Amino acid sequence: MDWTLWIPTGILPAPICLFSDKVCDGGSDDPIQDDPRLEDYNVESRVGGFLEIVAAYMLAYTGDDILITMGADFLYENSHSNFKQMDKIIKYGNQMAQDKMILKYSTPQEYTQAKLSSGLEWSVTQSDLLSYSDSPHAYWTGFFTSRPLLKRYVRAASAFLQASRQLALLGGVIEEWKHKQEKMPQHKIRLLSTDEGPTRELAEGVAVAQRHDAVTGTEMQHVAYDYALAIRKGWDKAAEAMGQALTNLVLQSDSSSTMPQLVQCP
Repeated sequence: MDWTLWIPTGILPAPICLFSDKVCDGGSDDPIQDDPRLEDYNVESRVGGFLEIVAAYMLAYTGDDILITMGADFLYENSHSNFKQMDKIIKYGNQMAQDKMILKYSTPQEYTQAKLSSGLEWSVTQSDLLSYSDSPHAYWTGFFTSRPLLKRYVRAASAFLQASRQLALLGGVIEEWKHKQEKMPQHKIRLLSTDEGPTRELAEGVAVAQRHDAVTGTEMQHVAYDYALAIRKGWDKAAEAMGQALTNLVLQSDSSSTMPQLVQCP
């Protein structure tokens, strides 16, 4: 039986807090101590407890390859310490299992290939997985309906960003931006990409708003306000660049024309 221990990038919670991570259980969990000369030697209890959890996970899996995820939001920040502990789990877990199971690091590709090559028939789920409940009376839902104004704002800002980028390039605003940057003292140069120019701030605001706790509406209210504020500030800079670009384009076609200042209506 080949049980696969997969260590991903931290998207799902670990079965237990096995390590003395400062966030996981507040750092209260004992690390695996494998020096038998010390009084707190605990290989059998710590690794044995992990194997018991793996055996329980096996009941929910089809086939012999078992996926054990390690990590979660904000957990396992000390990678050196945690990989050291996982190395011990694999080493002593394989010894204690006595070939009844194999613990090893893996990758999504390796795990998927093992499942595909097992020759098993898989059921197909046609129902919607939402609403999802992770505790009594607590549901994760509304991803497509909550905070409709923010959703609309992000969509409008994304469209405006693309239009302002194109006009800023065609109207020579990007080149003007680069020249201004070159003339500024080094310590005053804004930390923005000269290729993006004055639309960079809106690009950052729109990008941050794509986070899974942003446009979905699952963030707290004051955080939603902050996302909207970042977009608003970037929008103003991009609108200014768009107006300048339109002015440049008109003057290029008719240098004798006088051009009033262009202002975008909110």
